[in-house]
Amino acid sequence: MKTIKTLKTVMLIAVLTLGVQFYALAQSPLPPEPPIPSGPTVGDEGSAPIGSGLVVLLTLAGAYGGYKLYKNSNEDEEQES
Repeated sequence: MKTIKTLKTVMLIAVLTLGVQFYALAQSPLPPEPPIPSGPTVGDEGSAPIGSGLVVLLTLAGAYGGYKLYKNSNEDEEQES
C-alpha cells in the first residue's frame, strides 16, 4: 500500500515537472537586451569606492576579534583564581 502511494507521489511530481518544462519551452524567446555602453557617459554618477568600505570592515572585524580575545583572557584569569 505504501509503495503505491509513493509511486503516485513520484508520478505526480514528474507530471508537474514536465508540465512546467513544456510550458516554458512553448514560450517565445525574450528579445535581446540592448548593448551596455562602455566607458563613462554624461551624467554618470560612477560607482561607490570599495577601498574605504573594506577598511571599515577590516577595522570592525579586528576590533571584534580583540574584544573576544580580551573577554576570553579575563575569563581564564578568573577561573585560575
